[in-house]
Amino acid sequence: MATSTPNVSSTSNYFGSLTGSASYKFELIVRAKTNNNTGRVGLSVLASGSGNSLSYQYMASSITELESGIPWVGYQYLVIGTIRVGVGGSTLAVALMDGTGATASDSITASGLASITLVGSVTG
Repeated sequence: MATSTPNVSSTSNYFGSLTGSASYKFELIVRAKTNNNTGRVGLSVLASGSGNSLSYQYMASSITELESGIPWVGYQYLVIGTIRVGVGGSTLAVALMDGTGATASDSITASGLASITLVGSVTG
């Protein structure tokens, strides 16, 4: 992601293959690498298809850590949620939104890990 316009988002490829009329719990870890982690970058989870009931919460941190002795600067997100899938099935995607336009000079490259578990039902 790279933009000088505030509140512009970039969306990942869709992932997962969620069966219609089923319920799932999901956990996502997203790591967004950049050279400047002083901006405001938000996250949204998206679901393809229609008739889905999607609910999630996330925690975000702006960090500088050492990875194999090399500084790693960026943002990390932990997302936990549920989805009741509409009849036609669904897939998920993650969108990151640059709230300040800071990525114009310091782009973000994101990667992540998803755990999606079929459950009997979800409430809420």
